Amino acid sequence: MLLNINQGFVTTKKWMLVYSKPRHELKLAAKLAALQIECYCPTIKTMRQWSDRKVKIEEPLFKSYVFVRVDEGDRETIFHIPGFSRFVFWLGKPVIVRDEEIAETKDFLNKVVHDSILVQRLEIGKEVRVTSGPLKNTTGKLFRIRGNKATLQIDSLGTIVQAEIALTALSV
Repeated sequence: MLLNINQGFVTTKKWMLVYSKPRHELKLAAKLAALQIECYCPTIKTMRQWSDRKVKIEEPLFKSYVFVRVDEGDRETIFHIPGFSRFVFWLGKPVIVRDEEIAETKDFLNKVVHDSILVQRLEIGKEVRVTSGPLKNTTGKLFRIRGNKATLQIDSLGTIVQAEIALTALSV
């Protein structure tokens, strides 16, 4: 963590997660950078089929998210930037991302073939597989998501069983 001295005050900048308007991630990151606000919008290069040709484009790895590095007290400077929606909160506090996680993401994107990256979001009604715990390898329909727990509807032997499972134990 860096310590900056700003007008006699010692401040610490932390990486926070910002939610952007849909399809505004790269524009928001450019505007933040133009205002000299440190930001990071991880991108991947993918092939897209257009009506007349295939094109390799760069798109955000995490849809609608941009990482910004600001002081807690300077968050309001971002509120009026076009493309900004809101800060992401968890348990009533802004999400803080460790410097190591940003560095690991950058390192990962530098080492991996971008065509092999697939990011999927959990959606209600979608079929998911339990990857750990007593229900490992069981599939079910995602019924509800609350916090970091999901409720699955598991059909077996003609009955419906609902089980509450940690989101980290699910795969699409």
